[in-house]
Formats: sequence, C-alpha cells, structure tokens
Amino acid sequence: MLTIQPNDGYEKYLFERAYDTHTPISGTFELLPTCNMDCRMCYIRISPEEMRRQGRMLSAGEWLRIGRQAGEAGALFILLTGGEPLLHPEFREIYKGLRALGMCVTVNTNGTLITEEIADMWGSDLPRRINISLYGSSDEIYGEFCRNPQGFTQVMRGIRLLKERNIPVKLNCTLTPWNRDDMDNIIRISEELEVPVSIPTYLFPPARKGGCAACGETPEEYRLTPQEAAREQVKALWRAYHDDWDYRENLQKILDEIQEREKNSDKNVLPPGGFLCSAGVRSFWVNWKGVLTPCGMMTTPAQDLQTMDFASAWRDISEASSRIFTSAKCFNCKYRKICQTCAASARAETGDDGNTVPYHCEMCREYERLLKEHLKEIQEEAT
Repeated sequence: MLTIQPNDGYEKYLFERAYDTHTPISGTFELLPTCNMDCRMCYIRISPEEMRRQGRMLSAGEWLRIGRQAGEAGALFILLTGGEPLLHPEFREIYKGLRALGMCVTVNTNGTLITEEIADMWGSDLPRRINISLYGSSDEIYGEFCRNPQGFTQVMRGIRLLKERNIPVKLNCTLTPWNRDDMDNIIRISEELEVPVSIPTYLFPPARKGGCAACGETPEEYRLTPQEAAREQVKALWRAYHDDWDYRENLQKILDEIQEREKNSDKNVLPPGGFLCSAGVRSFWVNWKGVLTPCGMMTTPAQDLQTMDFASAWRDISEASSRIFTSAKCFNCKYRKICQTCAASARAETGDDGNTVPYHCEMCREYERLLKEHLKEIQEEAT
C-alpha cells in the first residue's frame, strides 16, 4: 500500500534518491483505529471497546518523539490517517508538532468532522494536502454504505470550508457494489469543486481484522468481482481521455506493452527481494500502537517503537523486507505493469507473500479483453 506519492519534479527527485539510498523519506502515522462512521469495507476500524482490549492510542508526546526520530533518519513526508484521525483528542498538537519539526503533512479524513477551527488551523499552517473520502453523492448512500445518514452533507460542508481557505484537497472514492452506480455523480462533484478524484477498483481483504481467504473468509460481499472491477477501470480510462483519438492511443499503448512483455515472458527472471513498491525501501507505516511495519496491510515484519529507536527499527524492517519475495510468475507476467498485485495483497488474499492472486489474474485478463474489444469498435467506426 502506497503512503505518499510525489506531486512534482522536485519531490520525484527526492523520492528517487531515497529509493536508491533506502532512506525512509515518507511514512504513515495511523493515529487510532476508531471512526465516527462504519463503512462496510473498512480494513482498520474497530470499536472503542475493542481498541481498549487491544491496547491504547499513543499520546501527542509519543507521536512527536517518533516523528522526531523518523525525521533524523530522513523522513520528510508524513501522512496522518486512522480510523478517523480527527477523533484523536490531541490531533492539533500532533499536527502542529510535526509541522514544527519541518514535516510536510498530509491528512486522510472522511471529512465529516472538519470544523471552522480545524479549517482555520490548516489555513494558517498549510498541509501538503487533505485527502477526503467521498463515498457517494447523497445522504441516502452514506446511510446505507457508511451507516451515517448525514454523512454526505457533513463531508460537503467540510470540503467547502477547506476550499474557502485555499487548502489543497483531493477526493478518494473506494468503488464498491454499494456506490458503483454513483460514479458519474461523484466525478461531477469533483469537477464542480475543481478538485481531483481518485477511484481505485481493488479492495484488500480485511486481513488486519483476522479475515482472509486463507482463513475461510472472503471479501466478495463488499467488493466488485474481478470482471466488474476491470469494466470500471476501462470506464476510468475513458473518463481520463474524452477525445476518441486520445482514448484510442492509450488503449493501443497499453495493449502494446502487454504484447511486448508477453514476448519476453519466457525469460523467467527471478524477482529481486523486497516489495515491488516503495514499502520497506523508502516508506513505512506506524500503527496506532506504535508498531513499525513496511506497509499498512502487513502486520509483519514489525518492530515496536515503544521499545526500540526508529533508526534501529527501520534498519531491521528494511532488511526483513528485502527477504520478502513476490511470486516469480507475477514478476514475469505480461500483465505486470497493469496488475495491482504485490506481496501484501498476496498475503492478505492467500496467506502467502509468494502466491499469485486469482482475483488480480482474472481482473487483468478481463481488462485486456475489454481493451481489445473497445479498440476494435473504434477502428471499425473509423473506417
């Protein structure tokens, strides 16, 4: 799971250098696992009672100690998330303290708890960005999907408070069976607000809650089928390239890349150790108990930052991450560039880092089929 992606050329340069030097330049602080909503597909949220049974949330002082040590190890970009991070009783102190340490801070929030006071704080001490989850275009959808019948009204108020203060905002919408028919409305809202929107089609199983396919539980009830997810990906490609010619060019480019990799797939190159993303190389995750892991979807490898300093813990995590191997079949697959599989999803879906994930395989096959079908239709219409 990615934490922060670079916004511009300078950030991209910093991230590339951090990758080469294994510097933990970006990380996520998961402030707490509780939330004021109860979204059906959430992989983190637990009740306050369960949280108290499992442990305790860290104080502002403890988070700032971790932040200071992470900064000394090279961290510059921090994402604050949850649960719902604004529920942390010392959120202001944590945010202001990290900014005082020189951190570029991004916040993930469901947007329902943004007040004038919170917006004023961000307006006077700008975050890198506020990422807001937008799950639908009505209170009815929020009531069914998030179990908050006032959710949409609350989120829109929060977004407007941020826009009034020129605070950078991005919308994230998780696509599920409950809201997939509402995508056009969500995109319309993003266009009217003039803020970008990201709409991922893949959902991890709730492995951190103890549920995974290997344990006999499946997430099919709250996520799209592989075929449905592929169709939504094609729709997203069309939305990104409204012009027929641009759409045709991008279809052809993706298909050409698949074909080129298929020609070379018989090389059977062994994958290098480590994740195929930045986890454990330049990015990290600290959960609400203060445990450091390479990725928010992984519970191991892990080190407790309550008993170990960050630099030592990072060295251990980075070394352990290098011994995690992605499936050789996935690494050499023709779909590798368009596939969302990784060691974390393989473990969550199957219980083993090195396994292939049938969901991803089916999704990619359907995606290629649909692209070929659409390209053929466009070519026939052009003749």
